[in-house]
Amino acid sequence: MFMSSPFRTLWLKWESLQLPWRKRWLAGKSPPFSHISRHIPSLPRADLAGNKYYYFRPSLGTRPRRILKQNTRIPYSDIAIPVQWHQWLRYTRSAPPSMQELQIDVQRKAQLKQLAAAADARWASKPSVLDAPRRRNQE
Repeated sequence: MFMSSPFRTLWLKWESLQLPWRKRWLAGKSPPFSHISRHIPSLPRADLAGNKYYYFRPSLGTRPRRILKQNTRIPYSDIAIPVQWHQWLRYTRSAPPSMQELQIDVQRKAQLKQLAAAADARWASKPSVLDAPRRRNQE
């Protein structure tokens, strides 16, 4: 489970405050003029790689945009946005994903890789129709 220090939690809560002079705020809360009234899970609003996700208000009277602030410690070519966050950025899903949901997805992908490797091994162990002509030519 994701654990953070009290200072980090306090900082993330500060970043998520929707103060009038701020144009962007952390995705911990829904936008103030949003039609979405569902419960949105609490902080943190980052993925497992440390990327942060924000609401951004380009101007008053427009709906807030959703943006990503990438982790600067990871090279740009290695950044991979999880599918759940990609859906949130594109307004396909209304609530941001929880950290638990992201961890479950990582476990699911690891299990899928193991199952695919086992299936490949089963197929490799069976004789193939294409192998028979090669054996005859070699004899």
